[in-house]
Amino acid sequence: MKIFNRRIWGTVLIWLGVLILIALLIDSIRPFFPREPAPLFAGRPADNLFKQIGSLFTRSDQTEPAEVRPTRPPPRRPVPPDPRAEGLLTANRHQPQYEMWVWAVDPEQKTGSTVILSIAHAAPGRAGAFRMLAYADTEKDGLPDELIARSPLLTAENQGDWSSWTFRTDEELIFVGKTWPIDQEGFIYRGNGPFPEGPFSEKFFWRAEGANSRMAGPAFTNMRIEFAE
Repeated sequence: MKIFNRRIWGTVLIWLGVLILIALLIDSIRPFFPREPAPLFAGRPADNLFKQIGSLFTRSDQTEPAEVRPTRPPPRRPVPPDPRAEGLLTANRHQPQYEMWVWAVDPEQKTGSTVILSIAHAAPGRAGAFRMLAYADTEKDGLPDELIARSPLLTAENQGDWSSWTFRTDEELIFVGKTWPIDQEGFIYRGNGPFPEGPFSEKFFWRAEGANSRMAGPAFTNMRIEFAE
């Protein structure tokens, strides 16, 4: 047998060329099919080459799952506080069309001649300014007919702040509330319906002139009253 048989060496060279061609082909398409080497073949180029050659003839219908990044829950929107928690009966602000609002006080709950009236400002500064008022029903007909007390102009630094005012009266039937500058854009608190608490009537008077008085409502505002001797 001849050592340098042309047919044998020709076959060897052909297979060597095929292997080189396959290696070049794998190297050119590797970026399109990235794979991690198995630990058994890591660091062994020859075995890794045969493993990559075998992978060309295996087909997988499963794709690797995309990386799932942990997501943070969306931030919770701040919940506005309950108006009652701040001592307010309503947080609804209103731009009035009238110059005054006064409510009748239940005479059975008037326990003293000293009246302490407190009302909340719906805006800071002049936009929420008002004067407190007190009327009496001297005719005993359920209508306000005589102004008995009026406070100075009251303002606040912050929306929702309260102002208090004290006056004395021996009148049995009284009406209390406020008036405000009508020549400007101002705000007052108004809730629809009767007062949730307090000794006040359901409807208010927006004109207090005895028989010419005018009523509207029902509505309420952030107002409270106390009595003392």
